[in-house]
Amino acid sequence: MLKKKILCIAAALSVCAVTALGAAGCSNSSSKKSTKKKSTASNVETFDSMLDETPETDSKVDVYLADDGTPYYIGPDGKKMMIIAIEFADEEDDIDLDPSSSEASDEEHIVRGEYNSDGLKFTVPDGWFADSTFGSPTLFRDYGEDEELDYNTNISIVPTEYVFTPDTDDEGEKSEITEDIVKDYFDELKDSGFYSDIQFLGSGDIKAAGTDAKYYDIFSEIDDEDEGKIAYRTRYIITPGDNSHCIIVTSLDNDEQFNAVIETFSSFADTIQLPTAEQMQQLEEEAEQEALLESEEEDETDEDE
Repeated sequence: MLKKKILCIAAALSVCAVTALGAAGCSNSSSKKSTKKKSTASNVETFDSMLDETPETDSKVDVYLADDGTPYYIGPDGKKMMIIAIEFADEEDDIDLDPSSSEASDEEHIVRGEYNSDGLKFTVPDGWFADSTFGSPTLFRDYGEDEELDYNTNISIVPTEYVFTPDTDDEGEKSEITEDIVKDYFDELKDSGFYSDIQFLGSGDIKAAGTDAKYYDIFSEIDDEDEGKIAYRTRYIITPGDNSHCIIVTSLDNDEQFNAVIETFSSFADTIQLPTAEQMQQLEEEAEQEALLESEEEDETDEDE
């Protein structure tokens, strides 16, 4: 579960501010929430406790079992009302959070060699692959189908606005991301309990995607109920301009792993070609139109029902 939890964080930062912290970093905002499965009960006490634990339930009701074992309760009008239970997903159903799973990632989402999608192009380094299951690509070490992924080491390339929100002036013009914006963002995440500890490690200049970019290094720590405290070191590389992208380079918090993943990024940094601001705007408009159509279809379905 730890690896899936970390990937969820990464996907989040990657795609929705989100969304992730690159494995310490959460997708094209399409990752699913999961909870542990509640097993089917065979007695009144179990169903009672299930109802009592459900957040949507304002008050506890008495549950009875029919002769065939079907649970029901007595409504305000005295009628027997059947209880409809929807099973929650368990770890086996969390397969869509695992890019190494063929069920989760169609072949079109896995790229080795040259990545080219929606105006974003780069060369995937040898021994790695890019996964766009969550929308924007995240690079993982390629261990083959029989080996588990290392979720603790990855590189994501996402529009900066999916991670950090730039300031805007009275005319709506966006400014560049500043150190204060980065610090405030992570301070808020720590205050909200998302991280148990956050430390700003420093910033500097770097070449990325043919531009003079800025980077910010962050130490982050999360509390995992199974593994205890897990510490990460993440470099957020932010390119300038209207088509600004954030490249999230993450590893566990040790020099050997962090330097290795930074070296991997450096090996293909000059191959990165970012989409233009116009391409990004077009994609955003298409996504909004698609969301509007889906909303209208849902409204029509609700009306028919």
